[in-house]
Amino acid sequence: MELVGLKPSEKAALKTPHSTSGFSKVVALYMQPMSNRSLIVLSLSLLLTSLTFAQDLGKPVTYRTVAIPLRQALEQISLQAGVKLTVSDELGSEPIILCLRGASTKDTMDHVATAVGAKWTDRGKGEYLLERTPAMAEKLEQEAVTKRADVIKKSIDRLSADMAADKRTPQEMATSVAGSFASEMKRFEQNRGSGRDTRMVVAHMPAHRALVRLLKLMRPEDLAA
Repeated sequence: MELVGLKPSEKAALKTPHSTSGFSKVVALYMQPMSNRSLIVLSLSLLLTSLTFAQDLGKPVTYRTVAIPLRQALEQISLQAGVKLTVSDELGSEPIILCLRGASTKDTMDHVATAVGAKWTDRGKGEYLLERTPAMAEKLEQEAVTKRADVIKKSIDRLSADMAADKRTPQEMATSVAGSFASEMKRFEQNRGSGRDTRMVVAHMPAHRALVRLLKLMRPEDLAA
């Protein structure tokens, strides 16, 4: 693009990255009756906006708290950050624990967003909103289901392994369980009962064993949903 109406030194200033004089010359160029002036001003506006964004989020934050509502924590951080940090109603009551020492505002925002599974939206005029999109909420729910399914599967596998290791005949098992149950009930009457011992007795009862077999036939993902 040909720059008319400018001296050679002024043209060189425009081509210098992040040049303060370059900025002033672009503004001056806007006053010239040129067909490309809108494009130049738009480029300047985007560049200035980018620089301002980086400056706004560079302030250090030192903040420490026990578990408090996310909305309250962001209100306090905003006082140091110089920008207004807000949160959606859905996440406002989420508890959060923070320990920040000289972290930049941007790093603080990134950390908070990652911790709660959300993202920041620039609402303009120095305000940023933390919110969780439907896609993010769906992903978090799927991850939770996967973790629950894994725990359920391990528990069922452990119970199945315990049952398989018991080689007693049904008659022997019935006699043993009946005796153990009567003994444990007597201990409870004497205030000497143990919840752990009772659970061990129940684990050998026919109903419990049948339930374990039934659970073994089901998909852990269905049980976790």
